[in-house]
Amino acid sequence: MTQQPKHFETSSSIDNFLRRDNFDDIALTSKHKYEHWYATLLTSIALLAAEDDVQYAYANYQPTMPDVRISVFTTNLVIVAEVDTTSDGVPVVEAVPRTSLASIMLSTSEKIDAREGRSYEWPGAINLRLTYRGLKKSIEIIVDGMNHYAADKPSPVVAFIESLTADIATGRGID
Repeated sequence: MTQQPKHFETSSSIDNFLRRDNFDDIALTSKHKYEHWYATLLTSIALLAAEDDVQYAYANYQPTMPDVRISVFTTNLVIVAEVDTTSDGVPVVEAVPRTSLASIMLSTSEKIDAREGRSYEWPGAINLRLTYRGLKKSIEIIVDGMNHYAADKPSPVVAFIESLTADIATGRGID
């Protein structure tokens, strides 16, 4: 089977989410090509995502550590991979339905105060912990919630959080 346009579109969408915050340092070679582990990871995720749209993706990593945990959220799935970037092994991904969301824990750094007017820093630093039935570990997302490219619009993580709360409010995440 040849790579389908949808697979390329999905991998590009994931790549656009992930390649922020110096992720290029570990995802790309010195010749600006994908590292082998990253290219095969994108292939696996694109195949699992099938026709779903990517809604959000996040990489938990420290530039000085070889381990990376990547979480991708599509319309219907949560896809997670833990990767040792120094290993020659092929990354293995696991997926659970978004409907398996069991809990959300959220903290932010900025206050909301109608008397002081709008803050373009709002909601500030976001620490989000998501627990899904079927995943061994919770997913932790620590990110700046401000949209630096368009301060008058919500950042991608804010829109993503709103979709998660909608999942719980409509009962999608309830047993």
